[in-house]
Amino acid sequence: MGKLSFEITDPAFSRKNLGSCKLSILLGMDSLVYGVFNVQNRLLLLRAYELEPVGEDGREGRFRDLFWREDLFQYKYAERRLAVTTLRHCLVPARLWTPEAAPAGLQALTELPAEEEVLSVPLNGLGAQMAFSLDGALLAFVRQAAPDIRILDAGAGFLAAARQGMDALGSHQVFACIRDRVLQVAAFHNFNLLLYNSYPFQTSPDALYFLLLVYDQLNLNPEETPLNLAGPVLPESELYRLFYRFVRQIRFAPPPSGLLLPEAFPEENLHFHFDLMGTALL
Repeated sequence: MGKLSFEITDPAFSRKNLGSCKLSILLGMDSLVYGVFNVQNRLLLLRAYELEPVGEDGREGRFRDLFWREDLFQYKYAERRLAVTTLRHCLVPARLWTPEAAPAGLQALTELPAEEEVLSVPLNGLGAQMAFSLDGALLAFVRQAAPDIRILDAGAGFLAAARQGMDALGSHQVFACIRDRVLQVAAFHNFNLLLYNSYPFQTSPDALYFLLLVYDQLNLNPEETPLNLAGPVLPESELYRLFYRFVRQIRFAPPPSGLLLPEAFPEENLHFHFDLMGTALL
């Protein structure tokens, strides 16, 4: 089923009120995190599971197992969302968007497996649409088991949270989110998205290479341009220490300001689920 690695419940959580709440699920490569939010976007419950690594092709079976075992997934909600970490996606400017633009944009970047289907999600406030592809077996199960669920790319939640984070910042900012050895990076100038991409990696030096590649592509000085870091990363980790050798202004990305969190939420974990929290804003 997966190993429960983190759980927090707000005193206001009640199963009787789930019909008016939103359920947001984030399915990573080797993890699953979900949160229940009320109509005021207050986080009432969050659970995180570690899953046995099986790669993209095996996620349908693991998600199926956890979906039926996790009793809170079986309730009726006002809205349910499933955000999935993908490796094939692209952004299309809203002014150029057509239904045909999604597969065309992806096919121009990569060869799509025959069993995958292309979907899209609007990125409100960023003037773009995100096209992404998912395994057909996973989609078939989700549509059969939860036909009301809205399927998203996890990058859309990350970008929504980062875009809102820019409200309190300014100038050039880089956001990075690390989950299950996938690095997502977004760079902004004021409120304009300059670049978004994701990079699978095996080692911390690999992740550093991809991060510095973004700085180089945009002619940003890593000693001057701040990095807002999200995901389950701690200051004592090898990856954080390596990043800090080259990017001198690092802070952990704060939760989106539009959300209310339980008072007991551990401060050192606030940045762990930045991408999940962003899905509540979509």
